[in-house]
Amino acid sequence: MSHKLRDYQVSSEAEIFARYKEGKRSVMFQLATGAGKTVLFVSIIRKFLKAGKRVVLIAHREELIAQAWETLRRYEIWAGIIKSGVPENFHLPCQVASIQTICRRQRLPKADLVIIDEAHHSQDDNSYGDVLLRHWPSSRILGVTATPYRLGGKGFTSIFDALVLGPNYKALSSAGYLCPFKYYVSYNPDLSKTKTNRGDYVIDDLEKAMRLAPIVASYNDHCKGLSGICFAVNVTHSIAIVRQYIEAGIPAAHVDATTDLEVRRKIFKDLKDKKILVLVNVGIATEGTDIPNIDFVQLARPTKSLSMFLQMVGRGTRPLWDAIKDAQDDDERAALVAASAKPNAIVLDNAGCYLEHGLPDQVYDWASYFVGRDKRKKGIDEVIEIIELVAEKENGEVVVSRIPDEVEGLKLREVNYIEREKIINLSSLKVFDKNLEIFKRLPHIHKAGFVAFRQYFDFCKKNNYLMTDQVWKYLKQKLVTDPTDERLRLAQKYARDCQIIRDTNPRHIAEPLIAASYALHDKRLKTIDKVLVPAKFLNDERAKYEKTNQVLA
Repeated sequence: MSHKLRDYQVSSEAEIFARYKEGKRSVMFQLATGAGKTVLFVSIIRKFLKAGKRVVLIAHREELIAQAWETLRRYEIWAGIIKSGVPENFHLPCQVASIQTICRRQRLPKADLVIIDEAHHSQDDNSYGDVLLRHWPSSRILGVTATPYRLGGKGFTSIFDALVLGPNYKALSSAGYLCPFKYYVSYNPDLSKTKTNRGDYVIDDLEKAMRLAPIVASYNDHCKGLSGICFAVNVTHSIAIVRQYIEAGIPAAHVDATTDLEVRRKIFKDLKDKKILVLVNVGIATEGTDIPNIDFVQLARPTKSLSMFLQMVGRGTRPLWDAIKDAQDDDERAALVAASAKPNAIVLDNAGCYLEHGLPDQVYDWASYFVGRDKRKKGIDEVIEIIELVAEKENGEVVVSRIPDEVEGLKLREVNYIEREKIINLSSLKVFDKNLEIFKRLPHIHKAGFVAFRQYFDFCKKNNYLMTDQVWKYLKQKLVTDPTDERLRLAQKYARDCQIIRDTNPRHIAEPLIAASYALHDKRLKTIDKVLVPAKFLNDERAKYEKTNQVLA
């Protein structure tokens, strides 16, 4: 099988080896789902084997061992399998094993390179660090993942010395290596009563919240006749969704971790052959699973995990290989994707995931997640830090510091409720900004400003946040003042452009140019009008709010 690397894979591989040459023992490599992490680490394995070195590839689940072995075999690399009931073939220079199996083994082969697939799992517990230290204390380590992120905010620097980043999703889709998104929002579940456990939603509560989601209707509206994967909350929910699809005359099937491997392969083949159109799954198709090229993904499972969100939507980003294989450059490749039978990666968000994580083509700060930071709820952890480090000396002097040593031994002073809420709400406006940007980009939402305001108003109410004078001023600036100023600026520019056209062209030429200029002007105005709300509306909402909450401005 061909393993020719793309330009960005070549440069990423060179950077990984450069980190090793600098003395870094372990490297984590990030690359978007579907962009070719496997091809890259196979190339690195080949180089190590050619140099007479030994390699161990670690998968994070036992059921993925056979798949990893099969992947290597397709690239003409024969590997041993370290697994209970399988004879040892330690003479082979390449081995495949799951982390669960390795943790139970005392005797393991030597390795010059250890590759950890889906390496964002390497901080689930101490297993990885313990195993690497115990069995391969001087080996090179390479972790590969699309999402160097952990829900609890824990970083990866206890295992990895450096992070190498591949090109981001926008760059890859612009170059035609991945499909651009079409993102449809069909349902926002009420998660206000949904409990959380270990940072994510409790499954049983999620199932209740998702019962009213218009799963089949969303498919018929946007993907009728297309094939794809739906992500469900649990087995009961998944089977119920399959039943809804079948009753609507749409062939569908269910898989989960208990589904027999041969049955699972048959279902995946049926999906590829379009004998079924919708594969509903629980925890199978999010990562580390070879699936056929699909037209859409459907999110019927809310999650607080950015990693899970991106792994789910990433299943649908691969373009059709036959459409792009002969492309000579990025522009041609992107044009071929646009003209293909799969011009977009379609996402049906029935779970409101966009409210939690934004849209999946934004640029993420992976370097920050790699180093590790406390999980930030709506961007307010900096505020909590400031509040905790306000102290008072015996003479009444107040000390405010971000450095714990500077307030050590002093009496902590509680910031009063209104001051605390002012700070928190100013930070929580990041939630409003994010929602406003999302709603502006969604074509079926015509009043983005109103929707973003309502979402933020409900957010503050749900979290008992005080909407202070600064908050209302900010909302007025974003929803009234800025759009009004932009409208005026555009009107002046349009008038100026029309005058220039009239002054420099005969009438028969000027008229169509002015018409084209007006069409562009009108399009820009409509974009602004999506955001603009009347000043009277905000004033009335503020008056009602302050009367109800007895807020002093």
